[in-house]
Amino acid sequence: HSQASPAPKLKKDDGLINWTLPAAVLHNRIRAFNPYPICHTTDKESGRVLRIHRSRVISDKDAQPGMFNVNAENEPVVGTGKDALHLIEVQWEGKPKISGRDFVNGLRGTNTLRFI
Repeated sequence: HSQASPAPKLKKDDGLINWTLPAAVLHNRIRAFNPYPICHTTDKESGRVLRIHRSRVISDKDAQPGMFNVNAENEPVVGTGKDALHLIEVQWEGKPKISGRDFVNGLRGTNTLRFI
């Protein structure tokens, strides 16, 4: 007890994703910040907030940080500073959680998202 130190309180802004970090770091943050404050990012074009509930690290040497792509299995992938994140479960703000495949299907052919 004498060597214990209090941890700082988590704020919503702590969950903001910095896509220049390595995928492994972001994956661990997504796991740590679930259920609060939930890691989130913003679509550069529309300004909509996307919450990321579950992810997986995948190897991708050509991925650009924050650039959204769809892989051969029709699953969402976002580039990071090193490798990429496969988005398993996501949620647009104000909407229910959905799987990554449902997220891709709901885009209706506009797979050109850029996250900031």
